[in-house]
Amino acid sequence: MKRKFGVSYKWGAGMFHAFLRQTGDIPVGSVTKSHVLRFLDNSRASGVTWIVKYRTLTAFFRHWIARGTVGESPMPRPRAASVRLSVLPYIYSVSDMRRLLWATCSMKRRASRVIDPPTLRAVLMFLYGTGARISEALALEQNDVDLRNNTVTFHRSTLYSRTIPIGTTLGQWLRTYCISERKDAQNFFARQDGKPIKPETLIKTLESVRISRKDGMERQPRLRDLSLETTVKPWPQPKC
Repeated sequence: MKRKFGVSYKWGAGMFHAFLRQTGDIPVGSVTKSHVLRFLDNSRASGVTWIVKYRTLTAFFRHWIARGTVGESPMPRPRAASVRLSVLPYIYSVSDMRRLLWATCSMKRRASRVIDPPTLRAVLMFLYGTGARISEALALEQNDVDLRNNTVTFHRSTLYSRTIPIGTTLGQWLRTYCISERKDAQNFFARQDGKPIKPETLIKTLESVRISRKDGMERQPRLRDLSLETTVKPWPQPKC
């Protein structure tokens, strides 16, 4: 089902193959709590990995219960949280985005040589407004973005292409970007020399302008955290 909707789901597929090797080729309704416990505990993985596996298997059995194949879930009780997560995704607020967009106006010359401020702002707004993966956004070509109908089509990083609608606010930002920036590049978001932007280059550029978190977590807000907030809201256009 995940792959049908365009998700590669490589990690999940690998986990299910490992679970199959653990239990053997038996009917899904014959899986017992002991099967699940042996699979979860037969590993030196961290507590976080245990929790991820537990949640994945829980969703798996809920899927088959809803379809009448399994009568009762064999999942044991979850572990009590024994460790504090060292990495907690950062949820960008509207005020955070305003500060981040204004910070691009004072980018250092070295940071703006490859990705100029208007392009960086457009990418940040696109990730914030769509929840797309970084690689998906940077792989977009000119024909993939239809600003007349406010739609975007992704072709890479998934097994299937998909088209999503974008909000009117994001559409306005992208139109402004198209008017102000060169359009001779193949990619929609491109470097100053017209070449595609590499994810590591974008991440490094963001480090020069990113905001700091104040919730006690050591890791600072990351570029990939932008995809966690997908509500498109109006922001003032930075004047720089």
